Amino acid sequence: MDRRFVVIKEHFEKAAKDFDKHFIRFAPGYEEAIEALVSAIPFSGGGRINVADLGCGTGNIAAAVLKKYPNARISCIDLSERMISLAKAKLCGFKNVEFHAGDLRGYKFTRKYDAVVSSLVLHHFEGKDKELLYKKVYGCLKKGGVFCNSDITRGSTAYLQDMYIEKWVEFLHKGCSRAEIKNTLKNHKREDRPALLMDELKALARAGFRDIDVVYKRYYFSVYGGVK
Repeated sequence: MDRRFVVIKEHFEKAAKDFDKHFIRFAPGYEEAIEALVSAIPFSGGGRINVADLGCGTGNIAAAVLKKYPNARISCIDLSERMISLAKAKLCGFKNVEFHAGDLRGYKFTRKYDAVVSSLVLHHFEGKDKELLYKKVYGCLKKGGVFCNSDITRGSTAYLQDMYIEKWVEFLHKGCSRAEIKNTLKNHKREDRPALLMDELKALARAGFRDIDVVYKRYYFSVYGGVK
């Protein structure tokens, strides 16, 4: 594991305990984005669909999927063992959930999925790693399966990117201390590699996805995906 991912793992291991308590203060429109992501999964609510949650964190996305699809079978994957432990506690009332701790770059999918979802994780990947991950996701989906990703995406111009950051900082000031904001922006610069939204959509097309669309956008935060 390269040094940047070691730092990312250490960060989230440390933050795991209070993640749910504080995270909503740092991500504008987090609940709206989750709703948009789950709404973009186009199957019958009673269906026994197979879903993979990439970077499951404490299980918020998996819980939202299971609320709409109570018969779903979900594979929750995360780099942080502590996040996995919290997700297990949150999802303990559901039988068809399995957990895997490890780096997504080396993870091997063992079944075909109807949907693959992810939230605020894939911006840690860039370049060849991102391209290979999208191809891996495409490969593990059934025909007609969907990929839905909620993440930060850079603006297409320097002006838009500066404006996105300003809007984010305005939001942070509503619920965070100056020290928290400073630390958040420091971690963002050190750990995150957001790509242009248009480049993400092109990367999905190169991986083989069709019917690619953006289903939600709030400045720096987007929900997008495609169909196999």
